[in-house]
Amino acid sequence: MNFSRFFATAPIPLTFEEKNELGRGGYGAVYRGTFEGKEVAVKITVKVHLDDKGKQEQKREMEEHLRLEHVNVLKLLHVDDSPDKTCLVLELCAGTLTDYCEGRYKGPELPPDRAVLYQIANGLRYIHSRNLVHRDVKPDNILISMTTPVQMKLSDFGLVKKISPQGTYTQSGLKGTLIWMAPEILELLNHSRDSTPSNEIPHGSIQCDTFAAGCVFFYFLTRGTHPFGNSFKIPGNIVDNNPIELNQHKKSQYFICICITVFSTVGLWAAQHLSFITDLKGDDRAICELIGKMVKPKEQRIALLEVIIQMTTNLTASRQFERVARIVREEGGKCVPRFHPKEPVLACGIQDGILFFSVENSSIIPFSNWNEDENKIQIGHIEGIRTMEWNADGKQLAAVSYVRDITVWSYPSGEILFQKNLNEWVNRIEWNPFRPNAFAAYLRLNMEPGKVFLFNSCPVDQRSFHFHTIEIWKRITSVKWISENRVALGFCNDGGIEIWEIDESTKSAEIVQRFQHVDGEDWVKHMAWNERTKCLAACSDDGWIKIWSMDSDQPIHATKVHGCYSLAWRPNGKPTDDEGVDAARKSADNFILATSGFAGDGKIVIWTPLAEEKTKILFSSQNSDWATSLSFSPDGRFLASADKNRKWIILSATENWKCVDIDEGERSVGRHFSWFYSSTDVPNYKLTFNSNDGKVTVIEYVDDQ
Repeated sequence: MNFSRFFATAPIPLTFEEKNELGRGGYGAVYRGTFEGKEVAVKITVKVHLDDKGKQEQKREMEEHLRLEHVNVLKLLHVDDSPDKTCLVLELCAGTLTDYCEGRYKGPELPPDRAVLYQIANGLRYIHSRNLVHRDVKPDNILISMTTPVQMKLSDFGLVKKISPQGTYTQSGLKGTLIWMAPEILELLNHSRDSTPSNEIPHGSIQCDTFAAGCVFFYFLTRGTHPFGNSFKIPGNIVDNNPIELNQHKKSQYFICICITVFSTVGLWAAQHLSFITDLKGDDRAICELIGKMVKPKEQRIALLEVIIQMTTNLTASRQFERVARIVREEGGKCVPRFHPKEPVLACGIQDGILFFSVENSSIIPFSNWNEDENKIQIGHIEGIRTMEWNADGKQLAAVSYVRDITVWSYPSGEILFQKNLNEWVNRIEWNPFRPNAFAAYLRLNMEPGKVFLFNSCPVDQRSFHFHTIEIWKRITSVKWISENRVALGFCNDGGIEIWEIDESTKSAEIVQRFQHVDGEDWVKHMAWNERTKCLAACSDDGWIKIWSMDSDQPIHATKVHGCYSLAWRPNGKPTDDEGVDAARKSADNFILATSGFAGDGKIVIWTPLAEEKTKILFSSQNSDWATSLSFSPDGRFLASADKNRKWIILSATENWKCVDIDEGERSVGRHFSWFYSSTDVPNYKLTFNSNDGKVTVIEYVDDQ
């Protein structure tokens, strides 16, 4: 990363006065100030007090902090470094968790307790995802934002350290604050007394942060009580695995629950004197049990990832969509992101390679906390990715470059299966969902002749990867696979649809069926295949939407709207009993389509040919122009749409077709949405799309904290 843009090279609009001191410590002092017209905190470190090692540690702190960008991590806005002192310009916060628990806090109201705990864990998990351990998690280092809704923010990265892929790090001595240290860290006191050589000191792990977070959780919930007792006894109790206050609390909780059940009058007394305990219903009691698992000895301690999973599952707050953007290329430029079809993995094609973000065990973890894999696929001689797609089983990834190369990689090994220069422009890749190794590549709306290149990424019997090209004197608008060896082609200025049958063994293809969607020179703008009904839907720019079965040359359903640009067929998320095609074609739930037109009024038409109300009109005042992109979530619960300029992204719930989210962002490049969906106790949805600003943007369905 290039840090020069964060450091001052000329006078900057930073001002502060020493009378506005917010705090002081061994590092120096923090003052309230202004930076670029906004109130900030200014942390001043005088270098005369630092030896060479201290200066190196300060530099490391600055560099690592600059890399961090998360809603639950204190943001470092600017660094002003001079020979005698360093000024760190930080977000201004309303106070610390200590202030709140000790009654000194005067800032905005905090969210519910469970949300506070979740935010702390969320920020800490993000730090770990950046291959760092904090090593000084404590109430003083957890700040409360000035903004509303309030966000908790982890701060003070003076002890932050890089970790290995296994989550461990080397130790040279005791680091951190004694009463918030894990037992395995406190054991280093014995090594220091024994003068153990530094190379023989056991490695630390990110689990020490989990222990400290568990202690902080209990401290916050009890408004100031440490789970291991009074300050001078805390270190000994930690080493002896004796969370005396936590154990006492569990006994009191059990006693109060019995009393409330037997004597209703005790309920009023408990509400007045033990409000925290009487508030512990269901989910809250589960969180107390979770804290107990967080403060156990290292070998028995729960992982932070599992903490977040359990908290997310137990949170009962309403859910909403939230936008998250992460920088993938400092210099900017196009980013082509695609979610893996089965696993919580996101591939991001950029100028010089493909980056991967992933998370283990649970995809409900927010995207901001997904790990960026250290290894990326190097593109080699490809100069920038134009488009990229996963195959159906997620074991292969194909990309087309701006120099007309097409490449297929094996995932997760990154091995190149084949690479070929086509000497032709291509901007679409269509994998065969029925044969994971086969795909088609073509240039949408190219000049005649239209060409569809057919590939097998794992050929047999010495056959070539590129085994055939369908070449036809028509302009191609859409390509859809409808079986293992059949593909549908839609055309411009022809109004027709052709079904081609492919024989790889003879490297040939022939037309086996043709539909005349519209007469004259109108375009077949878009097509969609539905495997349950084995029907093909198509729309044209004159507004006709037709559904075709493969056993007739006449459409089985048809309607006309005011122009048609894009089309999406809603997946039926309900389970099927394999009732057969005939029964499937009688179900209204299998025939729900969305289309947008050229009217320029933001209307989207929902067409259900078997329902009593055959069409519904969705309208958005934000979409002042037609929607060029439509995409249903894999289970059919949500519909995403983007307008012609890709400025607005609208999400609608298909249960009632009401808008649930409007996202205003930078103009995206291309019209491709990519969804990730997992069906768990907490259903998880993530949506991404191409961008041109060097960032990958994900809109995800998260708990409303």
